[in-house]
Parts: sequence; structure tokens; C-alpha cells
Amino acid sequence: MVGQDAYYGNVSYPEDALGAQIGSFKLEGAEELMKKLDDYVGALPDVVMDRLELHAEKIHSDSEDEVPWDTTHLMQTGGVEQFNDGETAGFEIGYNGLTEDGYNYGLRQHEDLTLHHPKPGTKAKFLEDPFNRQKDLVIPDIVSYVDGLFQAGVPSMSGMMRSTRANLGNLGGRFI
Repeated sequence: MVGQDAYYGNVSYPEDALGAQIGSFKLEGAEELMKKLDDYVGALPDVVMDRLELHAEKIHSDSEDEVPWDTTHLMQTGGVEQFNDGETAGFEIGYNGLTEDGYNYGLRQHEDLTLHHPKPGTKAKFLEDPFNRQKDLVIPDIVSYVDGLFQAGVPSMSGMMRSTRANLGNLGGRFI
């Protein structure tokens, strides 16, 4: 069963010229079935990107609890952005800790384990640690979600997805 429609085969046994019955099978609705299957498969990149975005947002949200702050400037520069460079597509999760003179204090806050962060819960590796906690959950979640859509017989997966997504290529992720 695909979607809400069932496709049944009808078996008939016509007789040949000698009176013997010949079995044949006719699948009715095959064209409609193939169209729906094409729609479902065509929607999969959007489904995957939507689920991937949920995980990227979760990583970003978790990192906000750990990002060092005095004035909250670094925290306010955090975000999640979609990218597609033609070979990979995914989401960049990062903080723009550049000062007016070009010094990347966000990178230093993230990488320098010797810095003291006085606010409770804030620390170095504020983005890497949430990423590492989440990364092993991403693929199983996406597979489970897609499987659930097919098991539920969603009538129009493509209608659920964003219509503006382009060809995604190989999915991936990266930090900025």
C-alpha cells in the first residue's frame, strides 16, 4: 500500500487456441503508483534536510547554555545556516566572534582550554561538545523518520516539505 490507495492485481485465465488456460496478471493503477513513488522519492532530500536542520538547531540551542559570555555579544552572534556548495549540503552551526579589528575572540574562547569562564556552565568547546553529544543520533533519527512516513502511508510527503530546496548533492555538515 502506498499512500491511501491500494493496488490489486487481477488474475485471468484466458484459453488459448487449443483450449488450455494461460495465466496473466494485470496491475491496475501502476502508472498512478509510479507517479506517487516518484513524488515520495523526490521529496526525500527535503525530508532529510528538514530533519538535519532540527538537529543543527538542537546543537545550537545546547551550545547557548555553554558559550562563555560577559556581555552576551558572542552568544548573540550564534546561528544555523544552510549551505550547498554543489558537492555537499547541510547546515553550518557557529558563532561569529570577530572584533572590529578582525580578532576572532570566539575561536579563542572555543579552543583555548586554559581560559577561565566565570559564569556557571560556560566553557571552551561550547559548540564541539554539543555536536559530539548529538552526532550519533542524527542518522538513526532521519532513517526512523523517513521509515515512519512510509509506514504511515503519508498521502503527500512532498506537500509537507519546503518547495524552495534545490538539488542537494551529498549531505554533510561542518562548523564555521
